[in-house]
Formats: sequence, structure tokens, C-alpha cells
Amino acid sequence: MAEFCEKNGIERYRSGQILRWMYRRKADGFDDFNDLPQKVRGALKGAFQFHTLKFSGAQRSALDGTIRYSFTAGDGASVQAVFLPQGGRNSVCISTQVGCPVGCYFCASGRVKFARNLTRGEMLEQIIQAANRSSKKISGVLLMGMGEPLLNYDNVSSALSAIVNEDELGIGRRHVTVSTAGFVPQINKLASSGAGARLAISLHAPDDATRKKLVPAAVPYTVAEIVSAGLGYARATGSRLTIEYILAAGVNDTLQSAQELVKLLQGCMKKNEDVQINLIACNSVEKSAFASPSKKSADIFRNLLSRHGLVAIVRQPRGKDIRAACGQLGV
Repeated sequence: MAEFCEKNGIERYRSGQILRWMYRRKADGFDDFNDLPQKVRGALKGAFQFHTLKFSGAQRSALDGTIRYSFTAGDGASVQAVFLPQGGRNSVCISTQVGCPVGCYFCASGRVKFARNLTRGEMLEQIIQAANRSSKKISGVLLMGMGEPLLNYDNVSSALSAIVNEDELGIGRRHVTVSTAGFVPQINKLASSGAGARLAISLHAPDDATRKKLVPAAVPYTVAEIVSAGLGYARATGSRLTIEYILAAGVNDTLQSAQELVKLLQGCMKKNEDVQINLIACNSVEKSAFASPSKKSADIFRNLLSRHGLVAIVRQPRGKDIRAACGQLGV
């Protein structure tokens, strides 16, 4: 932007004003930049497209106020984001790809054929539009929508830099979480990048045989390798590691699975490491072979983890009635 200003005879300091309007003030168009001269706004209009996504609809949950936003990209691709209000904090769960190349068997996103990566702008605009349309300040960002973030590494890392940058979106690093199905080299690369976001690994099983029932061979790493990489990330960044564990009735929700998960984690973790296990009851997805376990079964699983000193939480679904809960975000 500074180079654009220089090339067009605009004072260089105007670039900072432009970026503040875009990111901090979340303007809706170049005409909103009312502290810039008309000639500057005209130059911007002539050179740039302000919006990357066209709003195409919203659904609000009657259960908890969650809002599912739908957008259409310039090539006609459908992009989904979910606004998650809770108490005094508001988060937005954004998509990073059109479709998903991983294709987890329990997930609606995995049934959408992978088309392409989302750009940095398409990811950031999901956050900005969610803030503007909800009229709420966004205090947290989850890269947990459609797609595998670490298979769109360059664009995701660029978007992360804008999300945490004080001069851009300015969201605290500990309130930004990147979820991955477990791509070990990219986890290690992100750990050394300085991005600083928290990591959530979608583990879903304590052993490789069970995991293959839920996650296809598109993720070619073992459970042990994924956990080791996740813990390495947490140590390198001084952040909490979240382990996401979908509970599917009769598949990975047994006491034996819980005991094996304890053994796996205790064999990898150092004393007092900051690890949280989010237990998520498998949500209903059309034509899925997987079912949600009973509340009693989920509580028994959690209690066994807790008795062994692990921090485990049974997460409550959000936006289930509008198909915006974990694993439901298809098109």
C-alpha cells in the first residue's frame, strides 16, 4: 500500500490511514474513508476491488444465537463462516478452503469436493463481515471452518499475521486458534514462523487403527507423530495445545479408548504442560454412519481423563439447529 501511494503521488503516510480504515474501523467501502482527500479515494477505487466476498445469506440459531454466514466468492464458490457469541466475548469460525481435501468421514465439510484455497483477503473478510453484520467486536478467531488450514499454509500464515497485528485486526494471539487434522511438517513450520496462534489438533482417536475409521489416509502421519508435533508446537510458542476428540458412539468412546488416550498423552507430555482435551459429541450429518454417544458415556470418558490429571471438557454444540456445529459445515 505504501508503494501504491508513492507511485500515485500520494503521501506515504496515507497508507497507514488506508489500512486502519480497512482493518481497525472495518469500513464497508472506499467512500467511508472520510479523512482522505477525494483524489485518494478515487485512486483506490480505480485500482482495487474493496470486497472479495458477496454476502449471500445468514441463519441465526434459536438455541444459542450462533449465526451462520454464507458468502459467494468472485468465482461463484460458496464460503461459510460462523459467528459465535458467548457471554461478553464474540468469536468467528472461518473457512480456509473451498471444500476439503482431507475428507474426514464424520464431517459434512469433508463431503464437499476440494476446489481451491481461499486467499488471505477471503479469510480476513469473513472476520470483518461477521463483525459488521453482527455489530459486535470480534475477540477471537478460530480457523476451524471448511478446509484444512495447514494445506493452505502460505495464505493462512499471511492471514494470521494480519489477525494478530496491532495495526490491522489486532486480536490477541491467545484468542486465535488454528485447527489441523495433523500435518506434521506444516505444524513444525508454523511453530518456527512466529505466528504465535494457538494450535488445536483434530486427533479423534488414541491409536492408528481407530483413527483410520474416522480420518482417511489423506493424513499420512501416526497418532504418536501428530501428538508429538502438537506438543512441540506448544513448547516452541509457549501456548496451550488443544486436542479435539470427536466422540462417535461405539467407535472411540469406550473406556478402553479413554485409557489408551491417557497412556498416549502421559507418554508424550512433560510435567505441568498446558494441554486441554475438548470432547465433542459427534453431530448429526446426513447419511453418516456415525452417531452421537449418550451424555452418560461422554461424562464417563471425561471423568476417566480427569482422574488421571488431564484437563478434559465436554464441549456443548453451538448452532446445531442451523447445521453450524462442529462437523456440520457443508454447503
